[in-house]
Amino acid sequence: MKVRRKVNPYREWIVKEESTSFYIAYVGDSDPTALPKADYEPVEEWVDVTYECTLKASVTGVYCIYRLGYVVNPSNTAHRVTCEGSTFKVEVKR
Repeated sequence: MKVRRKVNPYREWIVKEESTSFYIAYVGDSDPTALPKADYEPVEEWVDVTYECTLKASVTGVYCIYRLGYVVNPSNTAHRVTCEGSTFKVEVKR
């Protein structure tokens, strides 16, 4: 997981551990630092799951992206689908 400061969101920290009040995190090769949870927020991360997907024609002849046997609905915010030419990419929130 990654976090960033709420008031200055340009630097992202990689969280190594967390407690109820602090994130123990680092940037690059730095030593771990305790960051107060009140001042930091998690960064939304997306993971590529295209390898779990197939492109198949439905019974109506329309092609759909299936992931783990279910149609990926573009209005579902749990998935992000992008397409470049004839190549598609499906991502989910981590």
